Amino acid sequence: MAQTETEIFDELKANTDREQFLDMQERGIYDQFLSIQAATLAYDQRIADEWVRQTNLVTATDSDYIKKLATPLYVWRTSSWSLVILTFRRARNQLGEVINSDDINIPASTIIEAGTLNPKEYITIEDAWIYEGEDYCRVMARSVNPGASSTVSPNQLTIISKNALPDVTVTNEQSSWGGYDEETTDEIKKGALSSRMLFDKVTDAGIRNQMAAILGIPQWRYNLVDNYVGPGTGAIYFDTDVDEEMELIQKRVELAEGIMKYVGGVEELPVKFKLEFSVAQKGDILPNVRDQLRIDGNTAFLKFVTRNGVGQKFYLSHAASWLVYSLEFQYKLYGVKITHDADENICDADGNIILEDNQVIRPTSVVVSIDAS
Repeated sequence: MAQTETEIFDELKANTDREQFLDMQERGIYDQFLSIQAATLAYDQRIADEWVRQTNLVTATDSDYIKKLATPLYVWRTSSWSLVILTFRRARNQLGEVINSDDINIPASTIIEAGTLNPKEYITIEDAWIYEGEDYCRVMARSVNPGASSTVSPNQLTIISKNALPDVTVTNEQSSWGGYDEETTDEIKKGALSSRMLFDKVTDAGIRNQMAAILGIPQWRYNLVDNYVGPGTGAIYFDTDVDEEMELIQKRVELAEGIMKYVGGVEELPVKFKLEFSVAQKGDILPNVRDQLRIDGNTAFLKFVTRNGVGQKFYLSHAASWLVYSLEFQYKLYGVKITHDADENICDADGNIILEDNQVIRPTSVVVSIDAS
């Protein structure tokens, strides 16, 4: 269980004897240093506990345990009743004459059945009246038993099995609605993992950290595309020629079905990119700053390609926005332009690269040009 910052701070102080050699001012500085260390360690412990929790959710099989782990990440669907509108009409004799023309009451909790081998029962949820001068009335009813098996098609409910009502007939003119089964254990697990994945993506490293925790492989060994099978999901391309290694990764992906999908038979698409940065600074910038911008620009761009260059359209505008977002705090950028040499047959009018499900971009080179004029 993760310790609090205060607990870690007290433990750090208790395990050191340096304070006896420090004056009051130095002790204050030393306490600040320990506080920073305690905060960092407490955060790391919370992260570690969370990964253990998520790993347990991936491998858990007991239904009650999975529901416990899934709370409060995911609110799963419970079984629900079916609802239907019943139409009660005045009964008529063989001559077509109304048997009872007075007010007729259909009490709440009247049971209506479907005439089948395994009768489905519905119960009215309120009193209803067919008033004198009217031929029918409608009232809502719900299934006695919840679940998808309780649904009925039009005109299935025709038998009044409780509260004898000889003066009326009944049917359902429309199908019922609702009637859901509780989500299965696998569905709950998938929903919780997807919710956690979506939540973790608030931080850039969140989705990659979870992938690495589940797959157990360094993140540089695979490419990833977000939202491949829905929000908070990912698809991976694992770069290996070893069959046994690929089989192992596929098995791990299957464990986390619902947040990941294996993309087999991936075709590499070699592309040369050129990045042009315009910097809001008069004259030339310092050589060391220029070199660092090249490094940071190249790193940020490759990171974007890794996350988005698999099985989907690769938008140049999104990549440019990502570069501005990643670099604007360190460099005064006012323009970013990205060009490439990809075949025009796989590009749209704006130069965006259209990838098939089994295609992955492999940058063969990235040239960074800086305009500081």
